[in-house]
Formats: sequence, structure tokens, C-alpha cells
Amino acid sequence: MSEDSVFQGNSAVIFVTIENNDKLPLNLGGMTSAVFSLKRSEYDSEVLIEKTLEDGITVENVLAGKISVELEPGDTDGFVGPYVYEIKLIVDGKEWTVLEDILVIMLGVTE
Repeated sequence: MSEDSVFQGNSAVIFVTIENNDKLPLNLGGMTSAVFSLKRSEYDSEVLIEKTLEDGITVENVLAGKISVELEPGDTDGFVGPYVYEIKLIVDGKEWTVLEDILVIMLGVTE
């Protein structure tokens, strides 16, 4: 796992390259769903932030498997500390959990 970070109450964009099992970029042409979920831990069932293709996830390059997830200031307001996020896709009828990672939400010095 790697780690991304953002200050509480700030905007952020997380860029992700989706790879197949052979570590090659996944063609997203057949993608029908993408969901970003942020939770306190991988064992927690409560989703604190959720983004979808309709709200916050953008396909940046279909053939290169590149997407971005946009977090708005209200998404991170009120959270501080490390959180776990995952991204799930449905591509050509198959569901993939393509990424599990850590997002650290930091308290700004002016807070």
C-alpha cells in the first residue's frame, strides 16, 4: 500500500492507473461502474466518503486505464487521520477491486 494525503477541508484529486493481472493498463472501454469508498479501516463496514462515475470519478484515458477521483472540501471536512480507500470497477461484466490504499487527512495549521 502507498499513501496519499490531503489537508482537512481541502480539494484533492487522486490519479490512478488501473492494471490487469499482467500489470498492463486495463482497457476501460467496457466499464459500466466505478466506486471509490473511504472507510476508517479495511474491516469497517461504514463508508465515510463514496464517489462514482456520476459523482467524482472521471475516466482520464480509456485505453491507458487512467481515472481520477475528485474530493471536494466538504468530503474531507471533519476527518483527521489515516483512512483506507478502495476502488471497485465493473468492466465487461466482471467486478474488480483494483486498488486498496491509504489516505491521510491532515489538520491544517490554521484549523
